[in-house]
Amino acid sequence: MWAGCYSPGYASCEVACESATDCAPGHSCTSAGLCAASGQVCQAAPHPDAGTHPDAGTQPDAASPAGTYVLIFTNRENGCEFPSWVVGATSNVDVQISLNAAVVVGQAQGDAADFLDLWLGTHVFAGAQTGDHLALVLAGNRPMSHGNCEYTFDASLDATLTGDLLQGDLIFRARTNGSKACGTLNGCSTRQSLNGTRAPE
Repeated sequence: MWAGCYSPGYASCEVACESATDCAPGHSCTSAGLCAASGQVCQAAPHPDAGTHPDAGTQPDAASPAGTYVLIFTNRENGCEFPSWVVGATSNVDVQISLNAAVVVGQAQGDAADFLDLWLGTHVFAGAQTGDHLALVLAGNRPMSHGNCEYTFDASLDATLTGDLLQGDLIFRARTNGSKACGTLNGCSTRQSLNGTRAPE
């Protein structure tokens, strides 16, 4: 993997957190569970990339997504050219989904959480539920660079919940400084499909 010193900017009250280490430099973790610049107060709301109204969270008539899911992730197209990526390879990951006021929060568990913390700087996704659809975003804050290319990666979980069955995609997208040195990282995406069930309580 690459290393560097790029620190992307994020607006306040967009990224879910458990502690200040989940937030971008200059931001702290507020009581609403969202990162914000010093002195700012957040009302719980989903990340804007989730594509829903800022006040939308779990719809009143939607079944709660809360629970622990045992998911199988399968590697698909690798537009960001991740090294050692094998199309069709699978990995098993437990994901804990909970509700924080109006925000749906997803957290990878175990070794997957450690890997995401090391690579992207956080293992926490946040977003909204609309009907049976979940749209959650992990906003990476781990600075990386390659020559004049400065970047980080975000991950978007887009899935449908049918009873206890969760199916959809996890898409990694590069956020770059637009340098030509970034090459294929500019606008790239790498996808995994996901399929799994909610564990009994």
